[in-house]
Amino acid sequence: MGNDTKLTSILCADVCGFSKLVADNESAALTALDECREIMTNLFALHGGRIFNTAGDAVLAEFSSPVSAVSFAIDCQSAFYKRNSTPGHLTMRWRMGLNLGEVSVQMNGDLLGDGVNIAARLESVADHGGIALGPEIHGLVNRKLTSAEFENLGMLDLKNIPEPVEVWAVKTPGAIRQQRAKRGTSLEDLKKIADSLEERARQLQGDSAFALGKMLSEKDCPIRDLERAFKWLWVARSLRVAPATDLLNLIIPQFTKLEFQRLKLEAMDFYDDIAWKSRDR
Repeated sequence: MGNDTKLTSILCADVCGFSKLVADNESAALTALDECREIMTNLFALHGGRIFNTAGDAVLAEFSSPVSAVSFAIDCQSAFYKRNSTPGHLTMRWRMGLNLGEVSVQMNGDLLGDGVNIAARLESVADHGGIALGPEIHGLVNRKLTSAEFENLGMLDLKNIPEPVEVWAVKTPGAIRQQRAKRGTSLEDLKKIADSLEERARQLQGDSAFALGKMLSEKDCPIRDLERAFKWLWVARSLRVAPATDLLNLIIPQFTKLEFQRLKLEAMDFYDDIAWKSRDR
C-alpha cells in the first residue's frame, strides 16, 4: 500500500530506439546516455523535479508545479537538440510524456497510479525528440508558457487506457512526427462517452464532471453545449478539481453579463440538486 496519495505532475521519458543504438555501438550509446542524464540532472535541480526511477534509459519524475514540469521538458529537449547538433556526438532523441494526475508514493519510494500509467502512454506517442501532454496539464500551462507552441493531436487511443485521451504536442526543434492511429470522432461515439461521463458525474465524481464539461465546451465538438458545459464545470469546481476554474474562465467571456448571472444561479441549484440526490444512492 502507498503511504501518500496526491495530485501531481508526472514526467515519463525514454530514448527512441535505445536498444538499436546499443547494438550498433554500445560504448558510444552509453556515453551519450550519461551525457543526457547529466543535462537532465542539472535541469531537474533548476526546475524542482524529483526523480523516482531511472531504470535503463527510462526516467520517471514528478513536479509539484505543472509549469515547472513542462518548462523542464522544453529546456531538456532544447539542450538535447543542441547536443545532437554538435559534431562528434551520437544523436540521441528522447520522447517525453507529461500528465497531471493522482499518484501513490509507496513505502519503497516507487511512484504508482493511473497518473503514472497515462504519462507513460503519452510518452509512447510523443514525437521523437518531442513532448506529449495530457489535457489537464495543457489546460494549466498553455496560457502561462507564452513562448511555447502547442499542437492538438486530437483524441488518441492509448494502450490499456479505457477511454481516448486528448493529446497535445509541444513543438520542439528537430522533433520527428510518429505515425499514429487516431480514434474516430463520430457523433455516436461522442454521445456514448458523454452519456457515460454524465452518469459518473451525477454520482459526484469531480474528474468525470470536468471531463464532460471540457468535452461539451470544445469548439470542434459536434455536441457542443456551453450552458451544459458551464454547469458541469461548476460541479467539478465545487468538488475542487483544480483545472475546472481555468476552463470556466475561458468560456465565461462567451456569455453576456446577464447570461452569466443566470447560469451561475442555475449551476448553484444544479450542484445542490445532484449533491442531494447522490446522498440517496
